[in-house]
Amino acid sequence: MILKHLKCILVLQYFIRFVATEIAAEKALPEPLNLSLTWESEFRIKLSWNAPNNLNASCKVNYMITTTIGEVKTTLKLYKEYRLSTEDAVNYTVQTNPKHCTGRTISKPVSKSITKPTELVKNFQCSLYSSKAMNCSWLPVNQASDLQLYYGYLGPSHIAACSEYQYRDGQRTGCHLRGSFLQYDVYFKVNGTLDGLSVQNNFLVLPRYHVKPPAPKVKITEEGRNLILSWDPPDIGAVHCWNFILKYNKCQESLVSPGSKCQYRIKIESYYTGSDAHRIWQGLKTITDYKGKPSRELPSDTSIPDELNAFSSRKMRKGSATKVHNSTFW
Repeated sequence: MILKHLKCILVLQYFIRFVATEIAAEKALPEPLNLSLTWESEFRIKLSWNAPNNLNASCKVNYMITTTIGEVKTTLKLYKEYRLSTEDAVNYTVQTNPKHCTGRTISKPVSKSITKPTELVKNFQCSLYSSKAMNCSWLPVNQASDLQLYYGYLGPSHIAACSEYQYRDGQRTGCHLRGSFLQYDVYFKVNGTLDGLSVQNNFLVLPRYHVKPPAPKVKITEEGRNLILSWDPPDIGAVHCWNFILKYNKCQESLVSPGSKCQYRIKIESYYTGSDAHRIWQGLKTITDYKGKPSRELPSDTSIPDELNAFSSRKMRKGSATKVHNSTFW
């Protein structure tokens, strides 16, 4: 008797689940039709689809797009354009989503994928060292003899080929680029042929986050009992975008002896707003008309903790034993 009742319960549970599934399927909206991916330009693709059939006119929907990295967007359009950097595989799914549609639920997903391309180069990186110039470098992965680099912004009219390659062991490992890049998102395409097949790698670089100007020398001159520190700020971006960290050392007065010289050693670090890159500038001045003693050499890994906004020159008093402009003596 118990087995008979148990069998009836199992059959009833199966029936309930079956009916619930059918009801859920009836509530789900139909999925989008004819999903496709097309290249709109060298660096942009278009994901498009058709509206599902048999949608009630009173049912207002939008479309939910999900990428492999978990990004979720909704759109009322029947397409979505993407700026593409194909360093890895990309998968897109689109679902019909009820916006104002009583009693209906989101549809099943439809998907399109871009497979991960064969790797031509790795460690692709760029640094902006001037307002009109940028260097890019990479490590070759495969022996593609016809490796070519193209770069530009969105839109076919801005595509240009590298004209100044850098070489190592006979292979192209970098490119010197000329132009104004600071305010743009720059797209790169690396082309090559492997086993008779054309291969393409795409990369996206935001130069404003990779500012690395060369390190100019600091000039130190005397003006009465003051030392004038001067340097030319980098020609990248506005002056207010730069922070400078300054420290200096001098012979301490307790060590002053007649007839000796006194050295002032200057160290400045420059940081561009939003960039993690920096450069250290250094200068050295030996004062001959002042009784002092040369200071010790600074360790190459000396940290510089005191940050200040600096102009192109600083003034400090010779023989002073106090802090000047948040700077610290060694």
